[in-house]
Amino acid sequence: GSGINAECHYGRGVLLQRAMSSDFRNDEEPCQSDYHSAFHLTSLSDNIPAQSNSNSTGNDTQLSVPQEFFYVKDIKFKNNDYRIVLQSVNGPCPIIAIVNVLILKNEITIDKTTYISAGDLCSLLANYILDKCNSSDKVHKEQYTIDSLDRFVQIQTGIDINVKFNSAEGFEYTQELALFDFLSIRLVHGWLYDPQDKLLLQLVSDLSYNQLVEKALTLQSSKNDEDVSNYVVLKDFLETAQLTVHGICEIINALHDEEVAVLFRNNHFSTISKQDSRLFLLVTDIG
Repeated sequence: GSGINAECHYGRGVLLQRAMSSDFRNDEEPCQSDYHSAFHLTSLSDNIPAQSNSNSTGNDTQLSVPQEFFYVKDIKFKNNDYRIVLQSVNGPCPIIAIVNVLILKNEITIDKTTYISAGDLCSLLANYILDKCNSSDKVHKEQYTIDSLDRFVQIQTGIDINVKFNSAEGFEYTQELALFDFLSIRLVHGWLYDPQDKLLLQLVSDLSYNQLVEKALTLQSSKNDEDVSNYVVLKDFLETAQLTVHGICEIINALHDEEVAVLFRNNHFSTISKQDSRLFLLVTDIG
């Protein structure tokens, strides 16, 4: 297998705040934390404008990207005003999630406009990457810049994610994921088994998604009753909504208070923040 391909088509994932409000109620939470969605979307027209009024800043890096448009929304976050990018159908959700993190960290801003083109959105992030490279003290700065931009180009078409199920930050390293480290943005997931479940602990241990799928297929083809029973356990785990109660608790434990990060769930990347030991999801999907 080649991991979970996050192509980020809108509607493939279930929003985290929906799981928080229905699947994990307060009386069922072992970590004793409240979960809320951070913002609520208003109704937006589906009519996409023909042109963008947004202007990118910096070096005006030109990238070859589809000329799609994404709505921009005014929100309040920690009593401050911000303009965030909303996810549209088939939008590049890794880029949108990263841009929104940088916006909420006051690293970049979007002009006063109703929408932003895909080209301007990518140029905004590319110029930020260039500025960050130029201000670094790396010895081989030119190669460092090329590598960083290469990683950025790679994530525009999706990322192959190979999660590990024993840590909220458990991901198999890839060049694409190195971009998150470069931007000082933490990538987390909540698809974790509860270590108190001794059977899952034994079956899954520190395996990655690819390794666990291979193990499940091996067990499925076995004639041994115990192997078949273990296959059913793994199949149920792999068919969950990629989020568990234990996983949410571990995300809360992993993040610093007031930290803004990116959540991977259901082949989708979302912006989240920890505030007063609670998790907040930035709602960006239109619809």
